[in-house]
Amino acid sequence: MSIYRIASGGWKLDFRTSEIRTSGDKPLRVTRVFNTKTQALHAQAELKKQVEAAKLNNLGIFNPQATIGQLIEKWWQECEETKVPESRKKISKIYAKTDDHREKSRKNAWVKSSIGQTKLIDLRVSKLERWINTRRDDDVSESTIRNDLSILSRLFRYMKKKWRYQIDNIVDIALQEVGHSNKRDRRLTPAEHRKILSIFEQLEQAQKYAHTRKAADPNYRIIIPATGGNKIDLMPHQSLLYARAAYAAAIECAMRRGKLFEICWSWISWSSTGDESVIVVPDQRQGPENKAVPALVPMSPTLHKILIELRGPQRIGAALDEPIFGSLLPDHAYRLLKTICEKLEIPDFRWHDLRHEACSRLADRGWTTQQIQRVSGHKTLQSLERYTHVDISVVHQLYKRDATRAKQEQQTETMTGTHN
Repeated sequence: MSIYRIASGGWKLDFRTSEIRTSGDKPLRVTRVFNTKTQALHAQAELKKQVEAAKLNNLGIFNPQATIGQLIEKWWQECEETKVPESRKKISKIYAKTDDHREKSRKNAWVKSSIGQTKLIDLRVSKLERWINTRRDDDVSESTIRNDLSILSRLFRYMKKKWRYQIDNIVDIALQEVGHSNKRDRRLTPAEHRKILSIFEQLEQAQKYAHTRKAADPNYRIIIPATGGNKIDLMPHQSLLYARAAYAAAIECAMRRGKLFEICWSWISWSSTGDESVIVVPDQRQGPENKAVPALVPMSPTLHKILIELRGPQRIGAALDEPIFGSLLPDHAYRLLKTICEKLEIPDFRWHDLRHEACSRLADRGWTTQQIQRVSGHKTLQSLERYTHVDISVVHQLYKRDATRAKQEQQTETMTGTHN
């Protein structure tokens, strides 16, 4: 190892070691340039300290030149190869849930991000804070930011526990600056619902004839007029055939977006009348304890009708394993609804609000929170309360209904007393 002056006037640290304590590790070599010799000496001392600690405790010596993205991929691969208990409750929080679509999307986003391209030795809390502020500028909720950062936090815990790296979890420091999302009370007005549904219907119809239009014009695009001269301009895609049904189903079943788009035809248990049809969620697909869905999700008559229309002829064999919304992916559905709302000038509405809307509509009909919980799968009634926003007009209607019932009961008692 050496420190020497370079032509530019700075100081270069060339640190090398052949000590290997973990199979598969490459010899450690770090070369960095500093403005002052003091900075180079400080970095050299820190590296020596890490190497000596590794030798003393027979631990692995990490490669600071590895990028965060490379470390995420290595962690992910090890988790895929590691045999974990069947019960998700017992899986350590340092493991990656490699079978979870949303978790995989977050992992891929980190690998491609500026943080993912950053070397481990160069990652600082300040860089994470800048990333957090950028996400906030993009109108991403605090809860989503926390969920994204949790991937990195678990990576750092895994590096320390499984790879035995002598490293501090700076992600947890950055997480202290991230709050929790405020309670949302955004309801979808009848007019907004009709506008959104109309756009989805027009997109579906346009896609049905897109192949003939495409044959005549290879550059054909689907263009739907919206509000105030805005236009929805999209490339034709098969997924548009399922968007209307997915939107309507989300309002009916109150299911989280990720789980809704996991549903396969084999999960559907049909009843002859449709009154008792249910979605049977396999044990291994019910999700982690804090966000688990019920094993049996009752289907409303409207949802039953939507799925019957989607299914078409009876599905058998391999067709049962196909997702009910075909090629439409959850992220695509999210972006599509966001685009439609922007073009219709419908403010502050996103896909997750459909879950709020579904719970609130059940509450409007007079369902108890326990009954709604049986459909939505909320773990606690307290968490469910964040999702139910009953319209005040509904409360007045309930008062009138109770008053009418009381009057009818009084009339019945009077008539009974008269006859006696």
